[in-house]
Amino acid sequence: MCSSDLEIAPDGVADGGTRELNIATGSVAGTGTQTVNVGNADGSSSINVDGTTKVNDGVSKDTSINTGAGSGSVHILDGTGSGTLAIGNASAGTITMQTAGDVKITSAATQTLTAGGNINVTSTSASGDAIIVHASDSVGGVKVQAGTGGIEIGNQGDITTIDIGDTAPTVDRDITIAGGLVPDTKTDTIEIAPDGVADGGTRELNI
Repeated sequence: MCSSDLEIAPDGVADGGTRELNIATGSVAGTGTQTVNVGNADGSSSINVDGTTKVNDGVSKDTSINTGAGSGSVHILDGTGSGTLAIGNASAGTITMQTAGDVKITSAATQTLTAGGNINVTSTSASGDAIIVHASDSVGGVKVQAGTGGIEIGNQGDITTIDIGDTAPTVDRDITIAGGLVPDTKTDTIEIAPDGVADGGTRELNI
């Protein structure tokens, strides 16, 4: 078994010194191309880059990572450090995540999703629990708050039942609508089926 080491500028830099290593930095004229290859074609090489690393810094060019047909993984900040991962900026275009598997976001801290436009949560699953919002702690709660636009709960075509608390309980429970003490000088209006019924229509209210 043979071994071979190739070292380029292996020695350090003294205090106040500067070293630059330039590879293929010349300009390309017309339709010319310039390629720098590192590693072998079958991907069996290990390449270590330590230190401050910049890719396409100061220029906007396509950058591809693991675009082959293999099953290689990309690990970012999966060590024991506490670095920050920043993606995009106020002028960035669309950011797309696509996978045949799951997308999981796990954190010990509060997560915030903010957008200047609408936020749509859509599932194409043909399942009764296609979207689940679950506060899993035994004392966890779910809050839905809105401005003057209100909160609308409905379904496509209004053809299916909208149920609140119709699952048979296995422990004692309370179902509260418009709870809380109404303070002095305030009015709390609770409307159930306030709109009329058109000719030939039927409405049943079961309590």
